[in-house]
Amino acid sequence: MNPWASRVLIGLGMCLALGCATPIEVKTASRTQTELVAALGEAVNNLSAAVDDFHRAKEARIREEGRMIVARQAIDAALPPDVKRTVTADSLFTDYKKSIQPWIDHALSAPDIDAEIASLEKRIAAIPATPPSVMRSALEARLDDLKLQKAQLSRPPRPVADAQAIILQDIASEQETAAKSKQALGVLATDVDVMKAAALTVDSWLAIDVTPNQDQVNALMKLLSSPPGGAR
Repeated sequence: MNPWASRVLIGLGMCLALGCATPIEVKTASRTQTELVAALGEAVNNLSAAVDDFHRAKEARIREEGRMIVARQAIDAALPPDVKRTVTADSLFTDYKKSIQPWIDHALSAPDIDAEIASLEKRIAAIPATPPSVMRSALEARLDDLKLQKAQLSRPPRPVADAQAIILQDIASEQETAAKSKQALGVLATDVDVMKAAALTVDSWLAIDVTPNQDQVNALMKLLSSPPGGAR
C-alpha cells in the first residue's frame, strides 16, 4: 500500500474509533490527493503521446535522409565520377531508368515488400481455391507482382546495399527504442490508474460519517495494525 494511503486509513481508523465525523481537514487532504493523482495521470498520458510523436518524427527523418543517401550511392555506382566516358542524353536517360531510378523509387522498401508478401500469402491461403474467386485472383496477381519486384531488387549495387543495410538497422533500432519507451510509460500509466482507484476509494470512505460499534472498531484497528501481506 502507498504510504499516503496508509496514513489516510490510519487517520480514518482513529476517527471511527472515537465515534466522530471525519475532520474537514482530512477530507480536504484526501480530495487534494485525488486531484493530484488525476493530474499525474493526465501528465503521463500527455508525455506518452509526446514521446510517440517524437519517435515517429525521428523514424521519418531517418527514412528521408536514408533515401537521399541511397539515391547518391545509386548515382555514384551507375556513373562513377572517376570514369571518363562520352555521355549523351539518350545514354544518360537509359542509365537513369535502368541503374538509378529503381533504387531511388524502392529505397528501404525490402521489409515492407516482405511484410506485404507474407500478408497476401496468409489471405490467399484463407480463400478456397475452388470455386474460382475474383478476390483470390486479384490477390494472387498482386502477389506475383511483388515477388517479381523483389527479384528485380534482389541484386542492388554494393554501395546501395551497404547504405540500405545501415539505414534499415538505424530504423530498427529506433523502432525498438520507441517500443521500450511505450512499454515503460504503459507500466507507469497502469500504476497511476491503481493509485487513482485507491485515492477515489479512500475519498469515498472519508465522505461517509459513521459511528461504528466496538466490534467494527476492533476489527478495523486490527486490520490497520497488521503487517503487509499478513506477515507476523
